[in-house]
Amino acid sequence: MGKGLMPDTHPLCISAARSAALAGADVVLVIGARLNWILHYGHQPKWSSNVKFIRIEIEPEAVDDNVKAEVALVGDVQAIMGQLTRELAKQGHRDDTALQGRRPDSLDSDIKLKNTDHTAWYQSLLAKCHANSQNMIQKSVIFPQIPSLKPYDPPRPLKYHQAFALIKQHIPEDHIFIGEGANTLDIARSMFDVYQPRSRLDPGTQATMGVGMGLAIAAGVLTQQEVELGQRTTRRKVVAVVGDSAFGFSAMEVETAVRNKLGMLIVVMNNGGVYKGLSAQEYAKLPMKSLPPTALLPEVKYEQLATLCGGHGVLARKPEELVQGVISGLVNQDQGVVTIVNLLMEPGGQKKLEFGWLASTKKEKSKL
Repeated sequence: MGKGLMPDTHPLCISAARSAALAGADVVLVIGARLNWILHYGHQPKWSSNVKFIRIEIEPEAVDDNVKAEVALVGDVQAIMGQLTRELAKQGHRDDTALQGRRPDSLDSDIKLKNTDHTAWYQSLLAKCHANSQNMIQKSVIFPQIPSLKPYDPPRPLKYHQAFALIKQHIPEDHIFIGEGANTLDIARSMFDVYQPRSRLDPGTQATMGVGMGLAIAAGVLTQQEVELGQRTTRRKVVAVVGDSAFGFSAMEVETAVRNKLGMLIVVMNNGGVYKGLSAQEYAKLPMKSLPPTALLPEVKYEQLATLCGGHGVLARKPEELVQGVISGLVNQDQGVVTIVNLLMEPGGQKKLEFGWLASTKKEKSKL
């Protein structure tokens, strides 16, 4: 819920170096967040053994959840942050809002931090942001198609990073983004920048699948109301990027969106399963009733769900088909049209996300 309060492009936003920041921090101000599984419960190895947590929390019993707070500030976040910023201003600390819009991976030497100008810590985080950004760019490169002796062979399928890089090139900064899925959500969280608060919706700490279409509908209603109340002259774009399995939990809500003319773009990352699916060729070779439990039927025509409900459906395999589908889906939103782009992508190969606390739990169980 805090994403976008500081834009991902702000030079002091170091989310691209998340692991390095967590592991190297000695003092952490936790503002209205819980040290739950997303923050690895505040435990090693993701955090330093000597880290000190300052907690701002409205619930007194939550101040020491999982890790005891060094300092506990109990109360409303807005009130406490107001007190802190006023006190900092009295001490001469300036507001760095002038840095808004500057990219964190630029390693800009003009950035000045009060009392800590160009510290090794800050520079190391910027360097890590830059390295991770370059790695992301490398993964997003779409290599030329391999010449085939069979002209009817399907094109090389896109991977997650490649597809996301193409999508993000065409969506405006003030969009509302909905993410849902396994690999889809994990990778989308790091690739799609957030520029404004309350514009990123996903399962969050609950990690619940099936909420994506409900979140997209809520966003569509909001964008309608913003125009009706005169808060905006045009509707913000609603973009939902969902995995095929996650989409299946609540796919019929597309009818609700179409019926209420809640224009939105839904991109289904169709890899035929949870984390890993099967290609059509692999599926054809399987003995009867031997489909793995995490696999779905390959190449399901999800785009036809939009068509049968009265929306717009696009089947995409090639990069240009994906781009055309995204652009048309964004344009269609102005008329309240719901668009589903069904991207038939690479069925497998992405490693399942692992957490430090989960890995340590597995080690303990193996010892037993």
